[in-house]
Amino acid sequence: MPSPGRKNLTVREGRDFTQTFAFGEEGARKITDLVITNGSTTATSASAVFTSADTGKKLVTVDGTGITDGTTMTYVSATQVTLSAAATASATNVNAIVRGINCSAYTAHAAEWRNSEDAATTVAAFDVDDSRAAVGVFVLSLTAAQTAAATRSGVWDWKVTGPNGDTNWIEGKVVFKKTVTE
Repeated sequence: MPSPGRKNLTVREGRDFTQTFAFGEEGARKITDLVITNGSTTATSASAVFTSADTGKKLVTVDGTGITDGTTMTYVSATQVTLSAAATASATNVNAIVRGINCSAYTAHAAEWRNSEDAATTVAAFDVDDSRAAVGVFVLSLTAAQTAAATRSGVWDWKVTGPNGDTNWIEGKVVFKKTVTE
């Protein structure tokens, strides 16, 4: 499972928090300008630079809407692919992953926000939604009640174990923004 790298998170006091992580196989890339049309199997992007090597690979929307999870693509040109299933919504500037990876065999362990002065003290435990693991998408979240109870910035990490027993750590800083009252 390729790591999305070190990621710093900004959490606001008293507000729900979500952070989506999308993983892809070698050669995967994120695009931010996908165009899809409801009922059509054509997807276009000015920036994706699709190649013939993308044929048979998954095209995944980060938010899960518009393209059914598991949909594969067939190369047409650097700016166009044909989808194996028609789009379920019309949208422009869609965030997507070209060549999403199946992470179903990966085990997501606890993701925690810890006090940077005392790493043993957990500030909050993130909920890990792995319902889209088959296309490499995971969502970490905190409720507004959890962020309201927080008092400081810190560090966070998330351990993921692969089918071969290999372990990846994803980590970074948590920047905590207190609510300003006037």
